[in-house]
Amino acid sequence: MPNNSESAPVNILLVDDDPYGIDLMLEAFEDSPYKTNITVLKDGVEAMNYLRHEDKNAPYVEPDFIFLDLNMPRKDGRQVLKEMKSDPKLGHIPVAVLTTSSLEEDISESYRLHANCFLTKPETFEGLVDMLSSLEKFWFKTVVLPNKGRGH
Repeated sequence: MPNNSESAPVNILLVDDDPYGIDLMLEAFEDSPYKTNITVLKDGVEAMNYLRHEDKNAPYVEPDFIFLDLNMPRKDGRQVLKEMKSDPKLGHIPVAVLTTSSLEEDISESYRLHANCFLTKPETFEGLVDMLSSLEKFWFKTVVLPNKGRGH
């Protein structure tokens, strides 16, 4: 995992079914001091297929960090967390639940399923930029994460 803005890009997987929310996240990352490669997937089925690299013909880069929405069609974020964190090949990847929910049951369940953090989507774009800035400083600069594939 990169430890400064001059390092290799941070590979981010964004899993969200809200086109507006996706656009806001991509826009917020445009001003980031960190180089990022962002892959966007629309639901939990796509996410798990990607993470397991089930389509060997499709491009794949193991994510350094995942932003995961909770409420999505086909397979929700809770199911993705449960599958990911119980898979030795995927469990090491940090996951931030990023959702509109602030319900205590969603927060508790996310941590029980081993989310690395729970974030409620800010109501303003400026709030989103501030939140991402804090998160980037912590996860992309301060924290030392396992090398890719360490869980394999």
